[in-house]
Amino acid sequence: MGERADRDLRLAIDTVEKNLLALHDDPSSAPSVKVEAVRSAWQSVVERLALGPEPERRICPHCGGFVRREAIRCIHCWKPSSSE
Repeated sequence: MGERADRDLRLAIDTVEKNLLALHDDPSSAPSVKVEAVRSAWQSVVERLALGPEPERRICPHCGGFVRREAIRCIHCWKPSSSE
């Protein structure tokens, strides 16, 4: 998967997580069995994706695009980019 697809997938995962949490509005009561079943299944999918943490990023000094911290070339302008 490419970097953009990784970011989009992480955003989609976060959105689903927020929506799942919103299903359980009353924090003083236990979530329903159905909600817990969906959350458990969703967690299983996320674990199988094994995305890990979002990589550290920095700004390209040439074009201002975001690149991974360890990148030696910008993915936007393709100019050499120091990893420091």
